[in-house]
Amino acid sequence: HLVIAEDIDPQSMLMLIKNLKTVNPAGTLPAGCFIRCPGYGTEKDDYLEDLTVLLKCKTSNGDVNLQKFTPDNISLFGTATQVKISPTHTVIHINDDVTKSDSFKEYVALLETRIESADTTYRRNAMAKRIAQLKGAIATIKVGGPNEVEASEYRDRVDDATCSVRAAKKGGIVPGGGTILLLNY
Repeated sequence: HLVIAEDIDPQSMLMLIKNLKTVNPAGTLPAGCFIRCPGYGTEKDDYLEDLTVLLKCKTSNGDVNLQKFTPDNISLFGTATQVKISPTHTVIHINDDVTKSDSFKEYVALLETRIESADTTYRRNAMAKRIAQLKGAIATIKVGGPNEVEASEYRDRVDDATCSVRAAKKGGIVPGGGTILLLNY
């Protein structure tokens, strides 16, 4: 069980553990974790909106009474195949069927239309990042080196490489260098 909340009250945590034990009378508690909502302001709302689509769950702003788990409100909770949590990151793995569903494709199409109507470059970039995260088309490149000077040089090389790939995707690949010689002879 994973609970994502803005602020976690210790009494609420104890209540949830008690309710989980009530749902599972065998006495063994299922694994559970509480994490804070990622982001701030509208970014946080965007993350929660994305999670509701991916996990097929509902968000609650206090309007839903979660005092007791019942078959009626258990449908509020979503499912994930795996969750990895560290002090700084949380990675939620979902079933591949979710990204193939029509509702997911409609949601991504809705976000793509929101990009066009965004008023600032920051919002357009944020929407593009959200779409990339939803589609699973995002990568993290960790660069290091034996000392700070070499690590900085490696980071610059990786930055140059990623920028050239972005430019090639945006403007197309133009053959150059030895390709012209090869085609002429």
